[in-house]
Amino acid sequence: MIVIGDRMAIKYHVFIKGMHCQSCEELIKDSIKDYFSDRIKVVEISAKKGLLVISTEEAELDKKLRNDLEKVIKNEGYEVVKISQA
Repeated sequence: MIVIGDRMAIKYHVFIKGMHCQSCEELIKDSIKDYFSDRIKVVEISAKKGLLVISTEEAELDKKLRNDLEKVIKNEGYEVVKISQA
């Protein structure tokens, strides 16, 4: 967990299939920022590792938020393999 002021943010690892380069990273990062605004923040993204690290102040990454995240990534042509709390 990350403490931001008096709020705690929870980090998640999102493993993604199909990222190859920095352009892939930027596309996913921008799509998440556009769709989720401040609800989900990209902490780190690595095409080489196939890993996206996000943080959220939501109590948990509930089913709807997970599905929305997977949908945003899938709409850009990538596949979410696994999401786990960091």
